[in-house]
Amino acid sequence: MTLAVGAAAGTFDGALAARAWRLRIRCRSPPLEVILCAGTNASAGGGCGGGGVALEHASSEAQLEAMGSGWFYTRSLQHGTGLLLAKTPSLPTSTPFSVVLSDGPSYPHIQTEACDTPAHRQTEAQRFGYDASTKRITLLPGPHDAAGDAADQCLTIGQDKDPDSGTKAVELQACDGGKDAAQQWALQPSGQISSVASAGKTCLDQDVSVHRVITYGCHAASAPGNQAWRLDNATAHVVSVQNGLCMAVLPATAP
Repeated sequence: MTLAVGAAAGTFDGALAARAWRLRIRCRSPPLEVILCAGTNASAGGGCGGGGVALEHASSEAQLEAMGSGWFYTRSLQHGTGLLLAKTPSLPTSTPFSVVLSDGPSYPHIQTEACDTPAHRQTEAQRFGYDASTKRITLLPGPHDAAGDAADQCLTIGQDKDPDSGTKAVELQACDGGKDAAQQWALQPSGQISSVASAGKTCLDQDVSVHRVITYGCHAASAPGNQAWRLDNATAHVVSVQNGLCMAVLPATAP
């Protein structure tokens, strides 16, 4: 989505030569980036026309207030939908600008849901395999899928943030040797699945409030709680020990 503001026309006594803007935009989920396009980079039809500067992402509304420019997304200030708060730096009123809410690359995320059974197949794919040699968790084709439908898709720590927890989202991306830090996992005796790159400090966690799989700091091995998983070799399901739900692929087009 692009909000475009044209250059001021005309003049009057006391007209400002420059001003900063505060934006309040209702949206269901946070963007990956908020990009400011000013001057020759601004396009009347939207977009940056080949340039732009990403505004800094604030971790709280209070931090945004202290910053010269940036953005913050919250669900607490708007019932039913979320609210994006953004501040621009001081900009010449004689120059057009636009602010772009960018989703960036869109990848399927991972959720939990009731496990498939022979009598009932859930909508989303649920079959995963773990390769101890590559340390990757890959999506496997299901009984109703063509053999190559799920080829080379790996569980990945994404660049965007999960909309509810604010931690990095767990996504399904193409397996890539250049993404080892985001795609390699270790299966712990506690049932926890930890990121190899984090030296066991980041684990796959089930956000039980929204049934989404997220990245989170590892719990103590003696009390893994909603971070304990079981790999069922017979069904190829990754099952939550806490509530028996299975990991499933949430399509990228889902709201």
